[in-house]
Amino acid sequence: HGIMRVVRTHGAAHARALAALVASPAHADGWAAEAASNGVQVWSRDVDGSGVQAWRGVTVLPWKLDAVAQVVTGFADYHRFMPHVTTSRVLRATAGDPATTRYYIRLGLPSMDDRDYVIEATARRTSAPDRVVIELAAVKTSEPPQPKSVIRIVTLTARWTLTAEGEKTRVEYESHAELGGSVPDFMVNSNGRDALLAVMAALRTR
Repeated sequence: HGIMRVVRTHGAAHARALAALVASPAHADGWAAEAASNGVQVWSRDVDGSGVQAWRGVTVLPWKLDAVAQVVTGFADYHRFMPHVTTSRVLRATAGDPATTRYYIRLGLPSMDDRDYVIEATARRTSAPDRVVIELAAVKTSEPPQPKSVIRIVTLTARWTLTAEGEKTRVEYESHAELGGSVPDFMVNSNGRDALLAVMAALRTR
């Protein structure tokens, strides 16, 4: 599948798209419309006690739920397609419902030191509606050891909500992460929209 180009729409069409987003239920929960691009809708909102915003993206992929869930929970393969991921490996996993996985990620980010983090993921499935929810949270740990010159992210929460829509799957992703180090919050926030669009685009490459 081709990589979705991440572009910002302009003019009246963009205004209509944003107006629709503002009118959505998500806006009532504190989410503010940020973008509507190539089938992806993006919102942001402030987080109490943090200068870094949370982000939410929604799109629909033309594949069944099981196929999309396999990609999203294929944490060991993230370095093959997720933006800026240079290392990804599973540390331990337990099958079942819920299924739990602890995995390690290293990020190579432009104009700053590399980051890494360890995530505890919990995946649950429901039947009505047919949905898979994957909750993610950073773990404060020294295993694996933090590489020299790499900053470990310890404040990160996220959630994937994958819902079957016939032969397609609705994908919703919410995340909040503080990069640590000396990166100003405004810089993290200014890159949040494009980062989320890139994550959603990456799913289409699998």
